[in-house]
Amino acid sequence: MVSNILKNRTSRFDLLWKQKAGDVLLNVPYPVLFSFTCFPPLIALFVCVGIGLTVDVPAIVNYNWKCGRVFLPAVSRIINLPKERPIWQLLIWFHAPFRIMVVWSNYILNTKPSRSQYPRIRKFFCVSLFLAGSLEVIFLVTLSVIGERENGPLHAILFYAFATVAWYYFVLNTTLFRQSEAYRLQTNGKQSYLHKLLFLIFYSVALPFTLLFFILYWQACITWAYTAFALLEYVGVAANCGFHCSTYLDYSRRYVTTVQ
Repeated sequence: MVSNILKNRTSRFDLLWKQKAGDVLLNVPYPVLFSFTCFPPLIALFVCVGIGLTVDVPAIVNYNWKCGRVFLPAVSRIINLPKERPIWQLLIWFHAPFRIMVVWSNYILNTKPSRSQYPRIRKFFCVSLFLAGSLEVIFLVTLSVIGERENGPLHAILFYAFATVAWYYFVLNTTLFRQSEAYRLQTNGKQSYLHKLLFLIFYSVALPFTLLFFILYWQACITWAYTAFALLEYVGVAANCGFHCSTYLDYSRRYVTTVQ
């Protein structure tokens, strides 16, 4: 049985699993869960970019690539360089199980609508939310293993899949949260929704053009397209990180989620 219990109005989120009555398997305060979820990718990103811009400059700036000289480094290239890649992989793999826990928490949070005339349809979209969020994590971990050097075409397919699934998760999360009980009752409900909506808009604008310029460079061999792709990738990465970090505002009250 799954239950979501409102405990008090001021404390943050505790995630609590019980195997049977009185047998607590896991109790995680939400600030800790948030830290394990959002900080490792951000730390990995800044460390990898820092190493790239100080040690590996010739490999990421003004270098010859598939279709001519490239002037701006793409994030996806930086994190796949030999020195940077182990750091990226370690922290991405570390944060992955905690991300799944947050996705599950969002599923529980969004199953409580302020009002709903179509509970089965909402249930379907909540399940879709959980599946999309989980797939985003799986594709992210897979991308950290299969880079351009291992299998370029497969890496491109995984990149398309990751970006599309992430967008779908953002759309579902934003829409369902707006109609949830949390939006109406929580102190930060409206603020959280506006943050989600803002980052969703940025991601929605950047995503199709990022994919377009990626294809133009690799398939049509248009040199300047890689620079445009790199710039838009910066926007997409920032919007993705911002959206996930906005979940901190979702739990201004304490919830206990139990699975028995």
